[in-house]
Amino acid sequence: MSMKFWIGNQVPGTEEEIAAFCDSRYGITFPQFSKIEVNGNNAAPLYQFLKKQKGFAGFSEEHPLTPLMESVAERNDPDYKNNAEIKWNFTKFLIDRNGNVIERFEPTEDMVTVAHKVEALLEQKVTESKKIEYQYQTQHTCSQNIQFELDGNIVTNIQFTGGCNGNLKAISALVDGWTVEQIEEKCKGITCGRRPTSCSDQLAQAVREAYNKSFA
Repeated sequence: MSMKFWIGNQVPGTEEEIAAFCDSRYGITFPQFSKIEVNGNNAAPLYQFLKKQKGFAGFSEEHPLTPLMESVAERNDPDYKNNAEIKWNFTKFLIDRNGNVIERFEPTEDMVTVAHKVEALLEQKVTESKKIEYQYQTQHTCSQNIQFELDGNIVTNIQFTGGCNGNLKAISALVDGWTVEQIEEKCKGITCGRRPTSCSDQLAQAVREAYNKSFA
């Protein structure tokens, strides 16, 4: 299913005219939604949700069109870097089977990267909503245990026992509500200045272990 939107009034035609153009020019066979607003006070609720979940993280530095995109975005909105508004056509969001917003791709993102992300998500197991409590004994860190709840692949109520409590509370607050995949992506492999591993890395291993044991 395709949801189309255009920034900057680039396609001012009626929905029928747009559909006819897409059919005749590209021979599309999939259904199209109506035009919607994605920015501002009248933005569609779906896009309000998507932007809240995944803000703007910048255009791809290596893309040759990035300087032009930045120039246009700044002309339209001098504060564009600091808000989640849609910057240009073909902004894409990747959503998993459980309704979690996994990725946001700007128009400058390489489609090979997009394809790989989609394929990786499709390969993941379908998870039912099954909340469990899990406890993991950490190794080679200042903390001794990690406790958390896992609902599908959503991790909440993370608690560390022992360790440098200030930092651990900050970690828990930061990643609360993240998916197993998001925690792995951001935390796995992080090392500590005093230990061979870290509490963040141990959390990534713990949530993966819990997920695999619960949904294998």
